[in-house]
Amino acid sequence: DDETVKKNDEKGYDEKEESESDNDNDDDDEMEDADVGDSKSKDPTQLVMKAVSHKEEGNQHFKSGDLTKAYRCYRRGTSALKNLNQNNTGDDQVKALLLSLQTNLSMVSFKQDKPKMSR
Repeated sequence: DDETVKKNDEKGYDEKEESESDNDNDDDDEMEDADVGDSKSKDPTQLVMKAVSHKEEGNQHFKSGDLTKAYRCYRRGTSALKNLNQNNTGDDQVKALLLSLQTNLSMVSFKQDKPKMSR
């Protein structure tokens, strides 16, 4: 019985270690989800600043050729602004920034040869 318990303990440890390594790949998704959740609790000025920051970061990734990271940054920026422009009621600054982010998303999708996503 002691040997069976020891094997199960070792197996449980390995499974836990594997699941932790799988979770490492989800960090970007969790950060994106956190950005979306934050958009409900922050004031509009902070959300616009966060979206501008994501856009600038995305621009840097785009210039360096890392289109996947650029796409993520632009998507985070649009997610941060989503609640500020419900039913197209945001102010002109929010609308212009959202339009810019969405245009950048479209360009990244086009360059990644995903024309359906670039609409």
